[in-house]
Amino acid sequence: MSNLADVLKHKKQEILKYYEKLGADADYWSDEVNTLYQQVRAWLKPLTQEGLLSFEQHSEEHEIPLVGRRGLEFLTIKFFNGQ
Repeated sequence: MSNLADVLKHKKQEILKYYEKLGADADYWSDEVNTLYQQVRAWLKPLTQEGLLSFEQHSEEHEIPLVGRRGLEFLTIKFFNGQ
């Protein structure tokens, strides 16, 4: 019985480490996406100054399987300022 308990404890630790990695990966990619959004805004800034497009950015909470709730960022580009 002790051997089974050891196996289960070891498996539990592996699963917990896996969940931690998933959470860290989700945070990493969220940061990468936000960096990309900033770069897109910088590239297109001259067009916003000319009134050819505008941006809307918002965040929403979503349940990510095996990770939990995370705030996700969304960027919408509206051409001609949505007109």
